Amino acid sequence: MGLTEKEKSRRYRERLKADPEKLAERNRKKRVSYHKNKKLISSMPPEDKENCRIIWKLRKQSQRNRQKAVRNIIENTPSSSPSILQEINPEDQLQPTTPPPTPAVSSKNEKIRGRKKVRRDRSKLYRENVKLQSESKKWKKKFEKYKKRAHRREKELIKVKEKREENIEEKQKYGILTNAIKDNYRKIKARNGKKMLKNIFAKLGAQKHKIVKDCLGLQGRLRTSNTRNSDTELTKKINSFFLRDDVSRNTAGKKETITKGKEKVQKRFLLDSMKHLFKAFKSENPNAKCSYFYFTKNRPFYVVTPTVDGRDMCLCKVHTNAAAKIKALKQKRVISALDLSTLISETICDSTKKECMFGTCNQCRDKEFKINSDSVRGKIQWFEWVREQEIYLKNDKKFKAVKNAKRLKEDTIENMVKNFQEELKSIKKHIFNMKTQFKNFRQCVDEIRANEAVILVDFSENYNCKCTEEIQAHQFGGSRNQVTLHTVVVYVYDKDKKYEALSFCTISPCNIHQPAAIWAHLHPILIKIIENYPGIDTIHYFSDGPFSQYRQKANFYLACTKTFSYGFQAFSWSFFEAGHGKGPADGIGGFLKRAADKKVATGTDVTDALQFYEVLKESSKIQLFYVTKEEIDGIQRDIPKNLLPLPGTKEVHQIFSKSYGQLMSRNLSCFCSRGLCECLRPKLYSPIPALRNIPTPVDPDEDIPQEMPLSPILAPLENIYNDTFSDVDDVPLNNLLSSNKDNITFAEIHEGLRKSIYKSVYGSSDSSDNENDTTEEPQPSTSGQKNLLPGVGDFLLVKVYSTKGKSYDTYACIAETDIDEDGEIRVTFLKCVKNGKLFILNKKDKSYVAFNDIIKKLPTPDIEHKRGTEYYKFSCDINVFRK
Repeated sequence: MGLTEKEKSRRYRERLKADPEKLAERNRKKRVSYHKNKKLISSMPPEDKENCRIIWKLRKQSQRNRQKAVRNIIENTPSSSPSILQEINPEDQLQPTTPPPTPAVSSKNEKIRGRKKVRRDRSKLYRENVKLQSESKKWKKKFEKYKKRAHRREKELIKVKEKREENIEEKQKYGILTNAIKDNYRKIKARNGKKMLKNIFAKLGAQKHKIVKDCLGLQGRLRTSNTRNSDTELTKKINSFFLRDDVSRNTAGKKETITKGKEKVQKRFLLDSMKHLFKAFKSENPNAKCSYFYFTKNRPFYVVTPTVDGRDMCLCKVHTNAAAKIKALKQKRVISALDLSTLISETICDSTKKECMFGTCNQCRDKEFKINSDSVRGKIQWFEWVREQEIYLKNDKKFKAVKNAKRLKEDTIENMVKNFQEELKSIKKHIFNMKTQFKNFRQCVDEIRANEAVILVDFSENYNCKCTEEIQAHQFGGSRNQVTLHTVVVYVYDKDKKYEALSFCTISPCNIHQPAAIWAHLHPILIKIIENYPGIDTIHYFSDGPFSQYRQKANFYLACTKTFSYGFQAFSWSFFEAGHGKGPADGIGGFLKRAADKKVATGTDVTDALQFYEVLKESSKIQLFYVTKEEIDGIQRDIPKNLLPLPGTKEVHQIFSKSYGQLMSRNLSCFCSRGLCECLRPKLYSPIPALRNIPTPVDPDEDIPQEMPLSPILAPLENIYNDTFSDVDDVPLNNLLSSNKDNITFAEIHEGLRKSIYKSVYGSSDSSDNENDTTEEPQPSTSGQKNLLPGVGDFLLVKVYSTKGKSYDTYACIAETDIDEDGEIRVTFLKCVKNGKLFILNKKDKSYVAFNDIIKKLPTPDIEHKRGTEYYKFSCDINVFRK
């Protein structure tokens, strides 16, 4: 059998050691090879030095870890025999561990104690040995792990080094080749020769341009060089002239940009025509040889001529007037601030704090913006938007009209600065209100819940009807009809996208924009929400705040009555700051008007509101509804004429309510509790006078017939009706009652009061019926009238109406409060367990019940306790919805 490789190597080494000369020659060759391949760190490039030091570091770290592990093993491993045995002679080794012979006289108990001690010591040593073995295995495992890591890391570094060396080599070769091609390309003078050299790279595909750029130094096609230097002194003068603030104005819109040659720049609009600007340039530079053509040619590409569509419209009057004054002061070098925000920052501590912006902060309430005292001389001019009254004649009668006009003002700089310092106090409030309302709107939408809907409303500018072909006379007079567009964006909860935005628009031929029209336009949208989202019970309205439309007492009245008539339980209405009410709803009107214009351009006539609705109904994704003038007039008739105004309406930015006929108002919105919280000290407001009168209880000791009122809010209606209301006002009074006139009483207790109350509300003159009713009226008990009214702890049977209010079911409940001033009582419902007699309390099912919806008082049930649950057992069967 032949020798293995291992045996062959061993015999070769033995022969080599036997011959000293051969061994010396072999060692010499190894030394030469080692010194030849050895690389000193001083001769290495920086990258290799770093890699080498990393390898050394890892090796040394691995060595130290191994040494540390060995030391720990040696320190924690006990000796194989007691240390005392190492210091005595071998022949005496058995002497310390061998116990002396036991005396014959020792007792049996001493032997037992001795054996126990031996076993205990032996067990202790065994446990320590097992513990040390486990620690030894753990350290050995860690040692192997880090050793393997170091080995892998070393391999990776070697591969990285080899790859880097290859890349360096390739780059060097590529650089030498490209430099040679570039030098030859530069030396070629003929255009054809350059073209031939460039055609070498014609079939390289996607990398062609990069390789041509690297090898030839070309960015693109071969072009003839332009020897004319465009960057002349005259060109620089023209550019600087166009960029002056008195020649062109800068823009701030995010879409007002222009791009040329991959350079995106903000637009600047010229303030005069090019011919006038050329004359001004020539007058300033009379020695410059510049033609009109050269002047226009060297205008910067981002300085453009303004258009009518590009002008700023719908600006805030407060901001515009303040900006005009700041611009005038800046030109006179009175102030250094460039804009309103910079100027305000000089007068406050923090723009996010209400105290600073409202002037109640102790630290900054007396601060004023900085002015240059050397420049406060002479006069100053500025433009300002003002309201002016204009008197005009119509049918030989004088009429007044208020118009907004832009006027040039002039005053001394000192007076202007003094007045502007005072105006800045109200401007800061305006800015804080604006930011707060926008912030609350975003919070309300972003944190929307499943039971809420956020409705953003606004009137769009009326659309002027058009025909494809029109005669000349149609352009003048009142021939052209207008269409009212009320745009609405509804935000509802969506579990995937947080919220979903729905777009609506109501169209009407009636051009009234008052509260009656607002709620006629809102009616189809609210019905749509009820049908598609039956779980929604709270509405949050948002709108701008014109006093002729949304922010007035008639709209407050309709909001706190109409909202609840649709079946919603609560609402809030927030108003944006004046001049800052633009939002998503404005885009709906613009889209529909552009779509109608396209239809007209393609041959479809749009002559009235109904045609506008029919034309766009099918072609638009926005849901459209048509509102007639009769619907608006119907709501207008329902509005009482003696509504009470809300004190401080101008400062109010939010109203909210959870009860019919009453609402709370405050100067700023708050949505910490979804708009229904008590923050910012809200004030109670009742737009209907009847809702402010609360009846006083009748003394039970008086010797008069006692009548229990239909509702606490309806007791004084008879006197109010006779004193203040006319026949036209019957409709709003009827709205205070239930729609079903036969169920307007607390049936079981006040059966005899129906006709007398009907008379107090509707003004009946039939006295005979009233007398019969009072004679048949059941007499109250001796405990007085209060015993007839439901109170805290009473068990009641009540009606609960469906969402649409057409039907109702009966439920048992416990009264938590007495009847409040709104004629409602808070109750907790009972859940039927068995046969309409046994009930349990559903603590989560709480609600407010109107006085008119109480059917009767229930007898007090017996309370039973079973398995930790409290049951209410009635003596008779209760007629509830679910048994």
